[in-house]
Amino acid sequence: MNKRTKRKLHNLRLYIIKNVLNGRYMVRNLMAATIFMAVLVAVMSVALFTGDEAAAQNEVVVAEEKPVIYVNEMTNLSAASIPVLMSGLDADSETIVQPNEPEMVADVSSEYDSMLVAIANDINVRAEATTDSDIIGKLNYGNVGEIISSDGEWIYFTSGEVTGYVKANFVVTGSAVENYINSGSEYTTATVVEVEEDTSNQKPEQEVQYEEPEEEEPVTEQPTTEAPVVEEEPEVEEPTTEEEESSDNYITVQPTNRNPITLTQEEINLMACIVTLESGSESYEGQLAVANVILNRLEKGYWGSTVTDVIYSPGQFTTASSPYLDYYLENGAYATSIQAVNDALAGNNNIGSFLYFRAMYIVDNPDSYGTHTIIGNHIFY
Repeated sequence: MNKRTKRKLHNLRLYIIKNVLNGRYMVRNLMAATIFMAVLVAVMSVALFTGDEAAAQNEVVVAEEKPVIYVNEMTNLSAASIPVLMSGLDADSETIVQPNEPEMVADVSSEYDSMLVAIANDINVRAEATTDSDIIGKLNYGNVGEIISSDGEWIYFTSGEVTGYVKANFVVTGSAVENYINSGSEYTTATVVEVEEDTSNQKPEQEVQYEEPEEEEPVTEQPTTEAPVVEEEPEVEEPTTEEEESSDNYITVQPTNRNPITLTQEEINLMACIVTLESGSESYEGQLAVANVILNRLEKGYWGSTVTDVIYSPGQFTTASSPYLDYYLENGAYATSIQAVNDALAGNNNIGSFLYFRAMYIVDNPDSYGTHTIIGNHIFY
């Protein structure tokens, strides 16, 4: 500490002793301190009083602005919205119920609700709502029609020049029709079928076929063909382009056994769905034949090395590109189609080495297909 600082401290001590602690000024100093404290207390009291009054005024304002809740009639409150609503209410809140606006109800009807689209090939259109009535037309995958009425099992509809009944499980309606048309698919209609006198060979859709044809070995009788029947020569021979230019091309294929084929469950399901779409309205034998066409192609290897390759091979199975394939993949194929696929995989082959099939209603001359057989509404060649 330097001398100047020491001098200042010394002078300060002398000033305190002389002017503050001196008895002559003690009374004056106490009075001054008392007045200072009194003023300080008064100022603090005024500040506290004015603060309480302002707070009270604020409370009054808040009390005057209680929330008014407007609730529409028939308002559906979710479980999450109830606590939010209740948190805004107190004892003095007012709830006002006001009527709904009429525009709040939306019209969900669609022009597609009265339309149908076929989801399989060779679907029979009947004159009456029974499988015993005449077949007056055919629906194929993608054919569109307008619904007239429905009882749940049968749909009465019109499509092109055909007006009749179709089983409801072979078509889809509503939004599925909208998706089909909006996808850019061609708008096609049903095909007229001339009613013939002999309708004994027409069988109900989805009927599990008997196993009787296995015993009909005589090749000498063929009631549905005009041409003479071939004798025993060409039995297992694969059809070739150079062979059999005569009219003796219809053969009866005897069931044979191939080596069992193992597929994944996904492949089996895909195969059964394609069989449903291609031949769901055919008998069990007709569905078994379609399943064997797929396996024959798999064994040939021309269309790929897996069932998936064969089915999705370009330009082969048109239903493989159907939007309804996804529906059956998710919901399951027909029971008869699944059985037919499993039997074909086990080795039951009812079409020999045939690799192709077509719907009979588009076949003008069956003999032009070379060696062939006919099962239901399909020609296999």
